[in-house]
Amino acid sequence: MNNDMKQKREEAYEEYLLKFMQGYFDNRRDEEGMKDWVKLMNLGCFGQEFHIYALAYEDEQGIAYRCSAKANKLFDFAKTCAVYGYYPTAVTANIQRRTCPSGCEDTIKSWLKKETAYLLRENYNKTYFKGMKILGKTAASNAALPILKNIQENMEGRYILSELNLFEGLVLEAVRQKKLTGEYYWQFNSWIRDMHKQMADEMQIRGRYEKLLSGFAYVEQDGKTGYFTDAFLQTTYESHQQYELEGKIVTPIYEKKYWLQEISQFREIKMEFEKHLWQCFDEQYFAIFNALRGLPSVIAQDSYQEVAQEIKEKCSPQAYQNLQRYARRWGIEISNR
Repeated sequence: MNNDMKQKREEAYEEYLLKFMQGYFDNRRDEEGMKDWVKLMNLGCFGQEFHIYALAYEDEQGIAYRCSAKANKLFDFAKTCAVYGYYPTAVTANIQRRTCPSGCEDTIKSWLKKETAYLLRENYNKTYFKGMKILGKTAASNAALPILKNIQENMEGRYILSELNLFEGLVLEAVRQKKLTGEYYWQFNSWIRDMHKQMADEMQIRGRYEKLLSGFAYVEQDGKTGYFTDAFLQTTYESHQQYELEGKIVTPIYEKKYWLQEISQFREIKMEFEKHLWQCFDEQYFAIFNALRGLPSVIAQDSYQEVAQEIKEKCSPQAYQNLQRYARRWGIEISNR
């Protein structure tokens, strides 16, 4: 964007603010005060809230810190990390209000990204990554392959989008549990992409407004099943992560796009999605999901206990909690000793 376009955009925005607030002012003096307020706001004198999200993981080059102003990018990245043999930390949020002079937004974001990376380094030290590397390098089995192959065969020729999306989540979940190798993951992924292409030509009735709803099912430690839904994907991601950290069993996240003719339809659509989610995560689904979870873990209990004890003693509570999150995912029995 050149300087002329940028200046025109700023002038248009200032004019918009003046018109927006004009009804609140009765005389010339108040209008002049409003102009001063707009100038001060554009100069950043009232402060601005910044949201920075980050996670850390170890790859072939060593420990890496990934920061972004958009949480969904990091959650999307973390979702498929297991395919590549990476085991990232939980996504951390650093939210601060800073005085921000006009034109300094990028500089402040850069400072906050560095600050967030330092916070991650304090919570997840080298001992943590050393332990995660020991456990993470354990090769995955293909114990889930017969279950997934059977589902795939039953889905041939059905072309039901919800079933395909649920199956995609199960395939990725098997990889995350170390019960399916990356080689077979990509074979299933190719078949799923092909199915999506075949279904793309189906007639879709579109409305004026598009809304993506998302949710998941979870099982409390007492065995009670619950369902979480939200109209904001980031909220779903954050809740899914928090529930897993707390020790709840969580299903993969399920998403569904709706088209609305009027915004007033949203409440009806939300109720429809909740009902649809219950139908997706039904007894039949949990029978398959629990069958995957019940497959033997590839990580020896003694190996985990040794790593867990060292991380508990030498690392932060956040690091130990994240290790337990992975242990439950890998099917390791967690001891309270």
